[in-house]
Amino acid sequence: QKFRFIQIFLSFSVEGLEGWIKLQTPIFVSSIMFLKEIGGGMFVFMYSAYFFANAGVTWDPFTCTVLVGFTRLIFTFVVALLIDKIGRRPLLITSALVCSSSMFVIGAIIDAENTNLSWIPLVAALIFIASYGLGVGPVPWILIGEMLPTPIRSV
Repeated sequence: QKFRFIQIFLSFSVEGLEGWIKLQTPIFVSSIMFLKEIGGGMFVFMYSAYFFANAGVTWDPFTCTVLVGFTRLIFTFVVALLIDKIGRRPLLITSALVCSSSMFVIGAIIDAENTNLSWIPLVAALIFIASYGLGVGPVPWILIGEMLPTPIRSV
């Protein structure tokens, strides 16, 4: 019973094109989930107070953390309204591009150590949170439910 998922996954034969097509979807979904996890979202969510304190943001770090939570909540409702109208692929691609751009801006500003631009890490982090909530966060979980075969989903 413990290794049922592994047994089901290995039951797909890898012989020929048909076997590759059976393995292609789980590999694709696993890759998206892996990229989602290493994308920096959990760092921003879990360590936001430390991040804002060390980034030189002039506001109170805990106030900034509340803004992060509020932004995350708002965009959870927004994505629920938009995901079927816009589609999963455009949301995921656009969200990934905006997330990477905002992380680049955060890194560049922190590396520059310019105290006159202390508000930019906060704005870039909020843009990251909003974009993460619109695509990179929820879409991979939806893809698991839609793309994997029923025996794998039921495990």
